[in-house]
Amino acid sequence: MMLHCATVFLSAFLLFSVQPMMARLILPRFGGSASVWAACMLFFQALLLLGYAYADWMSRRLSARAQGWTHGTLLVGSLALLPLRLHTSLGDGAAPALHIAVILAVSVGAPYLLLSATSPLIQMWHGRAEGASPYRLYALSNLASLLALLSYPAGIEPFVTGRWQLLGWSVGFAVFVGLCGMAALRASRYSQPVRSRESQSAAPGAGQQLLWVIFAAIPSALLLAATNHLCQNVAAIPFLWVVPLAAYLLSLILCFDYDHPRRHRLFMWMTAPALIAMGYLSLHSELGSNPRLLLPLITGGLFIACMAFHGELVARKPHPSSASLFYLMVSLGGVIGAALIVWAAPLFLRGVYEFPILLAAASMCLLLLNYGKRWHVDAVWAATSVAVVVFAWTQIRAFSAGAVVAERNFYGALRVVDSTASNGSPIRTMVHGTVSHGTQFRDAPLARQATTYYAPGTGVQVALDNLRRGPQSVAIVGLGAGSLAVYAQPGDHFVFYELNPQVIDLAHSQFTYLKQSAPEIVEGDGRLTLAR
Repeated sequence: MMLHCATVFLSAFLLFSVQPMMARLILPRFGGSASVWAACMLFFQALLLLGYAYADWMSRRLSARAQGWTHGTLLVGSLALLPLRLHTSLGDGAAPALHIAVILAVSVGAPYLLLSATSPLIQMWHGRAEGASPYRLYALSNLASLLALLSYPAGIEPFVTGRWQLLGWSVGFAVFVGLCGMAALRASRYSQPVRSRESQSAAPGAGQQLLWVIFAAIPSALLLAATNHLCQNVAAIPFLWVVPLAAYLLSLILCFDYDHPRRHRLFMWMTAPALIAMGYLSLHSELGSNPRLLLPLITGGLFIACMAFHGELVARKPHPSSASLFYLMVSLGGVIGAALIVWAAPLFLRGVYEFPILLAAASMCLLLLNYGKRWHVDAVWAATSVAVVVFAWTQIRAFSAGAVVAERNFYGALRVVDSTASNGSPIRTMVHGTVSHGTQFRDAPLARQATTYYAPGTGVQVALDNLRRGPQSVAIVGLGAGSLAVYAQPGDHFVFYELNPQVIDLAHSQFTYLKQSAPEIVEGDGRLTLAR
């Protein structure tokens, strides 16, 4: 029992400590974009799905002895890949999400895949050896994941360099291989039990499996949508994504460790006002731009919704003999939810408004789930669905209102909006999320004047004037609308470094700053390009 608990705990701790570690180490290469974490999480969830598929295949195809020897041999072989190294040069030129996947696959793919398969295998071996339900070990693994997630930004990242982080994780993985090897040897001594009639009759059908996928996909998608909303529209705070992920993991711990129908009913009722509150806050920017207000409310609402959906998962968990299939379908749902945010949303949505759309989807799913129980229950969920759908529709309309151009890619949503200045002059502004990245007067006499925080008399204008001793060579990190190009004089060499290709396109097509002085523009992360 202790060996199984220690192995599951360490494997989960390593799984969730390497995720923020690798995301943090590759983050500078992609300009610190909040989407980097979402792309990393999609990759790790996809590997988790493969690991669970491997565990499910072994549980159905191999004897207990063959399972132990096969998994143990692969783990020992993976030691040859240690210590971990970061291969950031691989995948250059590919789309950012694909580039991130290539880096992670080569740097940590094989050890992570074997780690992800260990938890369902150990739970199966534990049930065979101890005759106990494996689901509490799943709660233990999520507790270890939560501890790893919280310890990295608070106790590891600020004090340990990237090289020593990779080395320390590699040592922990070697210890894990030893523990899992002992568990595998011990498992090979037990014969494969014959399924009882009860377990055979309880084999889940396709409809049950589909529900597992849905109830896992919605919380996964809500998690990443809430994280994108917080990081792109509210505040650029380091490791802010840890907070909603911690709420997500806590809901898994509570639901799988202690399943209580009365608690589940309570959270189901709390989900209706939580969805409405989150939808209202995502719509009203005057409230939603305050991190002190938004962070606890969005995180709390996400936790309540996750408790409702994960509670439905636990209520439908199968006989332990089908546990590996259950985990496989849950993992598949997690990958689908993450892929909707990382891949589908940038392709099909012009703005970062998948969060209110998912709130509406969650409310309608719960409406269908509870339909027909009692008339007042139907009325509550119908009203909730209508309210959240209205919030989502209003936010989508508000995003497009007044926009000359609205586009989106891996780095976020960009708009070009025409409006009127306080003096009555027409102006054009580039907006990324909720932040202005440059404004230009549209009337020809004023079009050559820098505005906002680059206007005459601001720090940048004073600095350029005081440093002028003839022609200047100036490097500028971040293009925006190109406002600073107005300070280039004949003979000067201005170079803009810009990570987002959409910003470059809009600065050329929608503003005239760059046409006035034709500066050089270099696409790529400014810090890395300047370092080279």
